[in-house]
Amino acid sequence: MGLRDESCPDGWEGPPPGALTDARRALGWTQVELAARLGVTGRAVQKWERGGRMPWPTWLLVRDAAAEAAAILPSSGGQQ
Repeated sequence: MGLRDESCPDGWEGPPPGALTDARRALGWTQVELAARLGVTGRAVQKWERGGRMPWPTWLLVRDAAAEAAAILPSSGGQQ
């Protein structure tokens, strides 16, 4: 699903606790790198990771990018 396919849920306050940090780390990005890619300040990313309200479209971009990265990266299941 992309941005056009998914409407903002009623009462959206932000992603579940830890979800933004997990998504950012899955992408291998620092807070500063994520901020630069989103066109926001590092302080905004810090606020969002601490539970501040995050815009729905921004969350979809980060969430979908992390899902794509997870799909193309090899799993660490011990098999080579």
